[in-house]
Amino acid sequence: MQDDHRDLSRLLQSWQVPTPASSGDFEHQVWTRIHRAPSTTQRTGVFGLPSTLRAAACWAAVLAAFGGSAAAYAYDSLTRDERMAAAHVRTLDPLQITAAPNTVHRH
Repeated sequence: MQDDHRDLSRLLQSWQVPTPASSGDFEHQVWTRIHRAPSTTQRTGVFGLPSTLRAAACWAAVLAAFGGSAAAYAYDSLTRDERMAAAHVRTLDPLQITAAPNTVHRH
């Protein structure tokens, strides 16, 4: 086991990374590739849709939720009196009302 470690240690100590051959026009080649690349890239998000479309969809969902909440609140406010009157009428006993028409009934 120790022999394996020694052999590996010797191999790693003697190992050298080969240096790449230097190219005189390396910088020119890099800039050529950079200029060849598309200058504008379109950002895509979920399902490949552009990010502006995704933002518009989010705003539409927020506005729809707000509009729905406002409509529900307005409907509740407009129908509250009718619902309360209907609930009150359901609690009245018509037999007691006809038996004593001049009596104030308290529930």
